[in-house]
Amino acid sequence: MRMELTTTQLKEVEIKHGSMTIMFTNRSFSKQTVIEPFNEINQYWETLPEETQAKIFDLYSEYCLLNLDMVGGVQGLSAIKSIVDRLNEYHQWAQIDEFRKTLKLGIPESVSKPDLRIYSQKTTYDQDSYEELQTLSLSLRPYFPLVAGASDICKTMFSVDLRDSQTYGVIRDTDGGKSEAVVRLRHYMESLPKFAKAKVPAGALIRGLGTEPRKEQLMHRVMLKKVLVSSLSSDDNMLSNIYKFADNVIKSEDRGDGKILDKKQKSSDSDDEKSVADLYKLPLRVNDGISVAINESMKNEELVLRALPEKIPVTLFRKFKSNLEKVMSRSSFVIHPYHPRLCSFFLGDLRWGCCPPRGFENLELDPMINAMAATQAMLWQWEYKELAVLMSAIVDDNIEVGMFGVGVSKGRTSQQLIDALHNLYPNSKTKPSVKARQMSEGITTIDEIAKLLASKNWKTKLPESLKDQVPEYLTTIPDLRANLGQILLKLDEAYAKRDEIGE
Repeated sequence: MRMELTTTQLKEVEIKHGSMTIMFTNRSFSKQTVIEPFNEINQYWETLPEETQAKIFDLYSEYCLLNLDMVGGVQGLSAIKSIVDRLNEYHQWAQIDEFRKTLKLGIPESVSKPDLRIYSQKTTYDQDSYEELQTLSLSLRPYFPLVAGASDICKTMFSVDLRDSQTYGVIRDTDGGKSEAVVRLRHYMESLPKFAKAKVPAGALIRGLGTEPRKEQLMHRVMLKKVLVSSLSSDDNMLSNIYKFADNVIKSEDRGDGKILDKKQKSSDSDDEKSVADLYKLPLRVNDGISVAINESMKNEELVLRALPEKIPVTLFRKFKSNLEKVMSRSSFVIHPYHPRLCSFFLGDLRWGCCPPRGFENLELDPMINAMAATQAMLWQWEYKELAVLMSAIVDDNIEVGMFGVGVSKGRTSQQLIDALHNLYPNSKTKPSVKARQMSEGITTIDEIAKLLASKNWKTKLPESLKDQVPEYLTTIPDLRANLGQILLKLDEAYAKRDEIGE
């Protein structure tokens, strides 16, 4: 059995077994060039019994028959993840590592003798750790056609800030994805000055991406573009390629977008050095280890519903969940940054929930659907139905009845509401004044969400039994900012009541 490119680029891959050949095409890697990237995995397959090779080929055939143009969406990603999990059974880390040793690949000369007087062992690659990186790359190689397909799906479902991390999710639980080699690579990336000090582009900030999730996103992009398929030859330094790639990504975003200030850790609680993104986010990093636990917890419907500020009918939650799964199966649905932001309002209270506010940006699809359905049901129960429908609405640029953004732009927040929000979310960055109150965390959060919503036209997608209660097209919500502000105040009251009764 062999996997081969049909061109010099990664856009077309053939897998052959006996007299049978299947071909995979993709758009996500169509411009990437790697010389003979599948030589080593082909050699590994040759060591396997014919029966095992046939089973592996059958899994690729199953993927080929999926017809992602028809399936797509959540169902497509779920099907791909299932095939990846079964492929993983034939590509265990121990076996791949033992085979890699027989290849005698060698390592770049610059890696063989690291200067530990300058760099720590934790952040430097020596011969053993570089060979571990080679094993990581080789262990992920069989999944390339499936990852490419998942990436094509995610491009239609997620905004640019989320799609790489969602794509990476299909291989996160493989032996390679869970290996210490991934942990070491993260330590290495974090030791690079350019990576550690990377600014969040202003555009990504407006779309809701924080500093640490931005670093996770860059890490996942490196895994997809420079580890998943990379030359293992000692003549081609993987670490150098990773550094150049990350450096180019950061530079291109710095050139093409604005910057924000780094967040500088201080011993005091002053907000003076906080970035705009951090004004409404807890300073809690969500790394891969924590993310796995969060995702597992958020798959539990009971835990998700318990995190809400008030009880809702389980039937209402499941009605919205079923509808979301149906809507997400369509290629026109996209998860926007405002989705995890709104979810964090209702489910991010650490006293009752199982997901910190920043964790919603890292949720995989199944737990994200639970979060979105619970948030939608809570908004619906509180009679904020226009906001509720936005959890399942789709962008429709063909709407002619008006612009949703017009209503958002004209919406104003009353001075009374501004004062209330300032008391709840004080801002010590400025002296007490009208301007300080307007810059409070609550107002900042409201304005950011309003900006995210204002640039799109929305077509509502609700369960059949509820769709008559709102217009088919959302063309205006004049009180959007006021509604969001009222929700923040109501949430504070609801959680305070829960604290009192202890349930």
